[in-house]
Amino acid sequence: MILRNNLYKVQLIDASARLCRVRLLPDSVVYGAHFPGMPVTPGVCIIQMAAELLSDITGRRLTLTRVVNAKFLSIINPQAAPDVTVAFDKLTEADGGLLKASASVSGSGTVFAKLSLIFKADD
Repeated sequence: MILRNNLYKVQLIDASARLCRVRLLPDSVVYGAHFPGMPVTPGVCIIQMAAELLSDITGRRLTLTRVVNAKFLSIINPQAAPDVTVAFDKLTEADGGLLKASASVSGSGTVFAKLSLIFKADD
């Protein structure tokens, strides 16, 4: 499932800075199930959002092949912190057409997650 416009809307993509700003959509069906009355952004959705945004930054169609590390440091409640920044701190091309990415997800002065991901370019 593509999460863009279903869980979040893109506010800014700065490819040169490898930075994206999004607004979470508290009325998303995801939050109705996770959890009613106390919405929490699921970790798998945070990872998918980062994957979608990295495809935009690189201009390449990417497939996530491995989550090397995912540290969820704080809950993302879309009502309390709807504006989120995803910053790709490190991008490295690896053998076999793989792209290694390190990202941080933050907002309202809080780091919500730190991710280390590996992608394969589909192009």
